Amino acid sequence: MSSSTNQPSDDPPIDPPTSPTEEPISDDDYDSIASPSTGTWGSFRARSESPEDELGYEADEDEIVARGGYTYRLAAGGLCLNMSLTKRLEGGMPPARNDSARGQAVIECLPYELWRPQIYGLHNQGWTILDFLGAHSYPTPLEFPYPTLLDAVQYGHLNGPLSNSSKLPTNGYMAITKLFKDSKTFFALESDYKMSYNKGDSEAGYTKINGEKEFLTIRDPSSELSTPAEVRASAAEAWKQMYELMYETLAGLEISLKLQPGSLQRYCENARSLGHADGSSMIRIFRYENDTEFKVLAEAHRDLGILSLVIGDKPGLEALDKTSNQFIPIETIFKPGMCTIMAGRQLEDFSNHIFEAAAHRVVSYGPKQPKLGTTPSKTKEFLKPLLGRFNRFQKPKYRYSIVFILRADKSVKLDYEALSSPVTGDVTSKVDGPRTAGELFEKIRKAHFNVNTQVQDRERQKEQLKAVPKLDKAEEEEFEPPPYPPPTKLTWSKGDAESGRVIA
Repeated sequence: MSSSTNQPSDDPPIDPPTSPTEEPISDDDYDSIASPSTGTWGSFRARSESPEDELGYEADEDEIVARGGYTYRLAAGGLCLNMSLTKRLEGGMPPARNDSARGQAVIECLPYELWRPQIYGLHNQGWTILDFLGAHSYPTPLEFPYPTLLDAVQYGHLNGPLSNSSKLPTNGYMAITKLFKDSKTFFALESDYKMSYNKGDSEAGYTKINGEKEFLTIRDPSSELSTPAEVRASAAEAWKQMYELMYETLAGLEISLKLQPGSLQRYCENARSLGHADGSSMIRIFRYENDTEFKVLAEAHRDLGILSLVIGDKPGLEALDKTSNQFIPIETIFKPGMCTIMAGRQLEDFSNHIFEAAAHRVVSYGPKQPKLGTTPSKTKEFLKPLLGRFNRFQKPKYRYSIVFILRADKSVKLDYEALSSPVTGDVTSKVDGPRTAGELFEKIRKAHFNVNTQVQDRERQKEQLKAVPKLDKAEEEEFEPPPYPPPTKLTWSKGDAESGRVIA
């Protein structure tokens, strides 16, 4: 993980917000705090000559320090954080609410080797960044180099969670690399061959949407009818590796939500191998067109399942920052091995909106975009029409991406009693709704348009949905595109650090 001492020298120093100093208090005065975990948050440890005012020191395993309404346990070899109430909740479990603004415990953060220490977390945005190659020394603009743990927490810096035992399975990155290679081989083949795997919809096999993308949906890698021979072996191996990663992610989310072990994992046991009759999970492999200018290739949407793991070979994925309500071109700062993990609508329901589904879209930036804060030179603007004549002689460029989509098995019965906790609230009132995960998925699906269907079908679905009642307040959000042209990189300024926003 990037160390707080690795702040780029040309960046202005960040003045963290101040908060009143509070005296350490006993555990009895606070919500329960998660048990200490092993591992290390090395880059998060505060640097302080005054441990009474900052969290910059080693502490005994059970020591509690209170700051700004948060409580911390500094564990031997690591840190555990629980964002909790200043006082213990009275009267038992709080009632359920259909939003994430709760006066109750939210989540704890656990150390995890692959989890990038960026300000944007799964708990406050619905998406975050993973690094398949493990901890790196380089920082990114999405990582705040705060001098204290307290200052980082106020902006959601510690974002986890996963269990500290979770690691990318052996050969996981190699499996992804192999699937990318085999996918490019398939997409380069003749159109007639690719269309032989078209099944009439976007839920299995090959699909092409003119002007946007073509993609392959793999539900059963062994199927000769819907899965091309070019990708069968590599798709099966990549899913095996990524399933283990997402399955372990659910174990971490259970800890964060203070659920019993297995409360979330039970919904996707049959997804361990794609092709199970009761399974709904899948792999989608995309080849997006690279336009000559900025263009939206996949409209803003939220995925329907539990988790989605998105890996692209070029920038294009943009995630919505709920603070600024702008899309952030996060992949423009990615290094090899970095990817995005997003919460889906099923996880949103299971967690009672603690983890909200991530809004995102896919765009083409064109061949080259000007740097942030600059404009194209007059010479380039003059030559652009002339150079455009030669575009037809250039080799087409595409963005390839692989999305591993974990959905709940269709026949699993919903157990909202097991999903109730001091974090999620009492969600047993949902028992009058869908009875199985499959019924829940259908309810969610019917309330949204399909971003991966043909344009005319998509527009028809939008019109039909205008008469359908919204499932919740989040459905009323409008997605506005960022100013044109989009940036090719993300940078920070002092003002943005103070407001918790990214320049986009």
